Amino acid sequence: MVVEKAYARVGLLGNPSDMFGGKGVSFTFDKYAEVKISEGNSLLIQGQGRKETTLEYTGEHDLIKAAILIANIPHHNLHISYTSNIPYLVGLAGSSAIIIATLRALNKHFSLNLSNNEIAELCLRAELDELGISIGCQDRYAVAHEGVVYMDFKGKEDLKKEDPFAKVK
Repeated sequence: MVVEKAYARVGLLGNPSDMFGGKGVSFTFDKYAEVKISEGNSLLIQGQGRKETTLEYTGEHDLIKAAILIANIPHHNLHISYTSNIPYLVGLAGSSAIIIATLRALNKHFSLNLSNNEIAELCLRAELDELGISIGCQDRYAVAHEGVVYMDFKGKEDLKKEDPFAKVK
């Protein structure tokens, strides 16, 4: 079994400049999302007291499904469970943390060798392209890199797949 966590973030400076090629400073703290992945007989996603066996977007477990789909990995025999103690809808990057924890677990389980920047970008694509969430880059890069993070989003103004990685320190 693979277990991975991703921590909530607080934006100190730069929000919403991350959507316009600006700079930002964020930090992560002790609230987190945790994802466990193991092999099974079929696809099973469970969390928040509910189970599902499909990757069809239904409003249940859509963050997990988007991570699986954007990573483009074999998923038919995975059992995925998740929890989060990040407060819901308060601006702490809870949705990004769930996706990033899932991507980290998939990365480890399938030995994908994805970097933190690649995980941040996959999370961005999952939320923007798969789920249609209007977003900038700060949540994804801060959660993927963890700690106190300075981010420069120059060149990412259009949020296109071919945009460069953000510069992170």
